Amino acid sequence: MLSDKLSAQIQLIQLRAKKVLSGNLIGDYHTVLKGAGFEFDQVREYDPGDDTRFIDWKSSARTGRLLTKQYLDERNRTIIVMLDISSSNQFGNKWANLSQAAALLAAVANYSKDHVGLLLFADTVVHYLPPNKWAQQMALIYQAIFSDKFKPSLNNKNTGTDIGVALNYIAKNLGREKTICFLISDFIDSKDFSQQLRWIAQQHDLIAIRCLEQQELELPNLGLIALEDPETGIILELDTARFQALEICIKQRIVAQEKLFRATGVDLLNLYNQAQLVELLIKLFQQRMLY
Repeated sequence: MLSDKLSAQIQLIQLRAKKVLSGNLIGDYHTVLKGAGFEFDQVREYDPGDDTRFIDWKSSARTGRLLTKQYLDERNRTIIVMLDISSSNQFGNKWANLSQAAALLAAVANYSKDHVGLLLFADTVVHYLPPNKWAQQMALIYQAIFSDKFKPSLNNKNTGTDIGVALNYIAKNLGREKTICFLISDFIDSKDFSQQLRWIAQQHDLIAIRCLEQQELELPNLGLIALEDPETGIILELDTARFQALEICIKQRIVAQEKLFRATGVDLLNLYNQAQLVELLIKLFQQRMLY
């Protein structure tokens, strides 16, 4: 039995998913193919280059126009949503943005009749739901994403970030089947994951969604303050008047990541707030023609 809070979150996700789909002018979630053995869609006018085997001669004779039969093929793709639940994501509204993005992507894949799976990771793989189309899959995905059990917290056993571990896990469990992988994270990781990223991008279709808070990019001058590292629990006293050097370091890291994504052919979507979530995903799907 779903809680009232979870039911409300699911309803919001489903409404947003439908908005993404309708915003992309998808209509029915099928790919048009000219071939036999697929679901019949409609009769339309013949275009030069169409397979002459599918010309509807009776309809053509009746209308005086050359018409052909059009068929549909269900996609049956595999989608993996990889969600970072490390403790750094409890800062500000990051977790709300991350979790909503993950749930929305899973919902869009489900509406499109794709196989969809979920991987939650921190410094290890914490939870994995293999891709599936069965009726209960989405309920399991929603429960995992919005569960307090996996919500970023210092009280959780796994608080650090290791993107390479998550990518290695996916590489071993997906095999050679072409998969669309959405990697959703703040990408605050002290380890080098470039090799794993490059390998996954070569084998699968990898899309990175980076969620950062504006406060992380523009640090305020508040004098001496005590800060706690959410992934280690270490407390440090810092002079915010010297944050300029830290801002430069953060921006250098962001630029280096973007360079890595471009070099490996990984598309990057920057998400700073939920208000832009639907619009950004519509734009992504239109550019990539995922649907």
